[in-house]
Amino acid sequence: MFPLLPFAAGLLVGAATIKILRGEKTQKRLDQAQDRLRKVTVNSLSTIEQSSARLRDKLQVAPSSKESSTIAEVSTESTPEPVMKCESTTTAEATRTQTEPKQ
Repeated sequence: MFPLLPFAAGLLVGAATIKILRGEKTQKRLDQAQDRLRKVTVNSLSTIEQSSARLRDKLQVAPSSKESSTIAEVSTESTPEPVMKCESTTTAEATRTQTEPKQ
C-alpha cells in the first residue's frame, strides 16, 4: 500500500505540472524569460570580447628601447641549467640519481 501512495502523488503532481506548463500564460512567460536570458547572454559575451580586446592591446604594446635593452642583458646573463633527460626511469628514480653523490 505504501509504495503505491508516492507513485500516485507523483502522478498527480506530474499531471498538474503538465497542465500548468501547457497553459497559454505560462508559455508566454517562458518565452519572455528565454528572450531576456538570450539578451543577457549576448550582452555578457560582448562585454567579455571588449575586455579581452583591451587586455590584448595592453599586452601587445611594444616595450621602449631602454626596457628592451635591459631585457636583452638579463636574458644573456642568466642561462638556464641543462635538463637531464631520463627516458626509461620514473620520476622518483630520476630524482634519486640526480641527488645521489657519484662514486
